Amino acid sequence: MHLAIMAELSSIMHDADVALFPCLQEGVSTGFLGDIPTSHVFPLKDNSPPDSTPLSVHMQNWQSAEADLDLTRELVQEEIDKGWVFEFPGDLSQAQAAYPTGVSVGKLGVATSDILDRHA
Repeated sequence: MHLAIMAELSSIMHDADVALFPCLQEGVSTGFLGDIPTSHVFPLKDNSPPDSTPLSVHMQNWQSAEADLDLTRELVQEEIDKGWVFEFPGDLSQAQAAYPTGVSVGKLGVATSDILDRHA
């Protein structure tokens, strides 16, 4: 409802970014496999679109993930529990068959900080 109200206000105010609220109502695209609507607020870039970069597969983690395997496992499990990622029940070729659009397997890294939480 709020997005519909904002869309109407945007229209009344003659906002140049006419695609913003309809795009938000549909769910914002990441631009993968489809263009993101032009905003009409920022100047257009004058260069041609870059060549499509194929998805990639890396079979080794960054050293930061290997250095503390317990922490790495804990963080991955937390993302699984929250539904952000899932464990695929198969190997890479089975994943590529299940997702013909493309599969990307990235190198896992863990960023840590020595700064203590001052609110504790």
